[in-house]
Amino acid sequence: MYQALDEGWVELLDPLLDMEFRTYAAGQFLQALAALPAAGVEVERELVRRLWTIPLLLDRIGMQLGKEHPEVYRDKFVPWEQHVFVELARILGEPYDLSKR
Repeated sequence: MYQALDEGWVELLDPLLDMEFRTYAAGQFLQALAALPAAGVEVERELVRRLWTIPLLLDRIGMQLGKEHPEVYRDKFVPWEQHVFVELARILGEPYDLSKR
């Protein structure tokens, strides 16, 4: 379970740090998140630690990406980021309201 998540995160994060959004890597990472169990199933502490760092990093990267590549940010990154947040909310059992984003 962690291996696919970790591999997907590395494939996604390294290019993102260079302000390059790779659609395929983003899709693969989203699939890895979707494969994780939903809330109600006991979530291991290590997984929670990993998952909670994701929105923090995406927020920071997104702010910079929006400055450097506003069209990529608006058209590709933000819609994908919303799906990531929905998946994280599903896994962690936290409410997430898309209308407030």
